[in-house]
Amino acid sequence: MDFSDISGVIWDFDGVFYSYDVLKGFDFFNLADEFTAKAAIWSIPGLDRDEALRLSRLSHSVHENPVESYTDIIREKELPEDLVKLYLFNYYQRTLFDYVSGVYPHFTGDTSALVDAFGHSDPNLRHMIVSHSSEPFWISPTLKIIGLSNYFPPETILGHEEYGFESKKDSARGVEQALTTMQLHPSQAVFIEDNLPNLQRAKKAFPELRTVLVSGREFETLPDGVDYVVSNAAEFLETLNAAPKPQAVAQQKMAL
Repeated sequence: MDFSDISGVIWDFDGVFYSYDVLKGFDFFNLADEFTAKAAIWSIPGLDRDEALRLSRLSHSVHENPVESYTDIIREKELPEDLVKLYLFNYYQRTLFDYVSGVYPHFTGDTSALVDAFGHSDPNLRHMIVSHSSEPFWISPTLKIIGLSNYFPPETILGHEEYGFESKKDSARGVEQALTTMQLHPSQAVFIEDNLPNLQRAKKAFPELRTVLVSGREFETLPDGVDYVVSNAAEFLETLNAAPKPQAVAQQKMAL
């Protein structure tokens, strides 16, 4: 795969910057649903725990976050939709991070190879994160644990609230916002994800966008919508670092 003309990387976060290996057996998603339900009971009048848990779990299975399925009841009770959903999201993200980092302070595992790869990357390469997590309450604190905060100031991170809680498997809005913010044509960027449907949706919206899947599987043929497969983010960045730079490519062409 030719990455010589890439000027920017759009990163997914969870499952890409770190794996879930340390959290195997940890009831991560159930806790997220529980925390969201607790916040919902506090903020939506007349909602009991059983219904709140049902909505959280339904939302997680359909929308990949425990918040979105509360939309109808929020509208029915004529509550401020954006504010309530943001409260539910922020509460569960903040509480979940505090819990996970307390029980598993090294839940990101060994990320030294990724930190080293960033240290050797082109300083002119632009980076943005597009995630279903929260920038202030999950992504930025986790980047601090990993040791990559310097590469991702808050303005380079699009948390789920920044693009309307739309699932990346259904919408390319987050990727579009990242391209706009970086002022890049899709052909100048690469999107790296560990979720195949998210890549396929972005590729459908932006065919010239290069897509990279993080996967432990070996593929005889690449899945639709995927241009390249790596086993982890460090491997991808090392590949990108090794790609000929545009100036060198231009000089080679002139010499021919």
